[in-house]
Order: sequence, then C-alpha cells, then structure tokens
Amino acid sequence: MKNIQIEKLSDLYTIRRLTDADVPLLYAWMLRNDQYFRYCGGGTPRH
Repeated sequence: MKNIQIEKLSDLYTIRRLTDADVPLLYAWMLRNDQYFRYCGGGTPRH
C-alpha cells in the first residue's frame, strides 16, 4: 500500500499524523466529552 500524503488532503486545515505526544491532550479531551460514551457505552481506558 502506498503512503498517502495526508498534508495534501486539505488546503484549509493543517493535517499531520498523530504521535505519542498527542495522546495526553486527546485523552483529556475524551474525559471532558462524554457524549460518545453516553451513546456507545464503555469507558476511557488509557493504555
């Protein structure tokens, strides 16, 4: 499978691959946004 140049997917937004450094920010956002878990169940496990 070819690598896709994701940064070229949008001229309006900056697009980049997520890294391990993004995990704490995303996890904190998930804890504040419980809408998904209200409808789909489950918790927010941190691996």
